[in-house]
Amino acid sequence: MNAICIKCWNPDALVKMHLDGSGDFECGECEETFTCEEVRDTLDAMQGKWARLIGWAESYPKDEDVK
Repeated sequence: MNAICIKCWNPDALVKMHLDGSGDFECGECEETFTCEEVRDTLDAMQGKWARLIGWAESYPKDEDVK
């Protein structure tokens, strides 16, 4: 399964999981290492911020609504 690196966001980078029991991940592109907790925190923050922005965008008046 391919996953996008949470450090460089390169969708083509190879993200490897360390098999030493740490559960850490390492990006083959930027060579950054990150934990499961960092991935969860990043995704939670991103989802929350995007959800608010999408909600605002969807509630914004459209041209046909302004008439």
